[in-house]
Amino acid sequence: YQALAAAGKALALAEIAKKAIDVKYDEIRARFDSTNGFWRISFHEKNSSASVKDIIMTLEGKILDDEYLKLKEVP
Repeated sequence: YQALAAAGKALALAEIAKKAIDVKYDEIRARFDSTNGFWRISFHEKNSSASVKDIIMTLEGKILDDEYLKLKEVP
């Protein structure tokens, strides 16, 4: 059940993150950082392990800006 809830949360956050970017992508990956309590939504081009854009979000769906992330040193 917890895995299903996490997948649903990741999908909801990905929908929010898609509205905040303007890059070409073929795949979206989501990862929860339990140490810092953030979601990382990564946008990837086809057959690429490197992301074209990462969005870091709170559990509530707020997108965190780059300056805040530099202070937190989010991996």
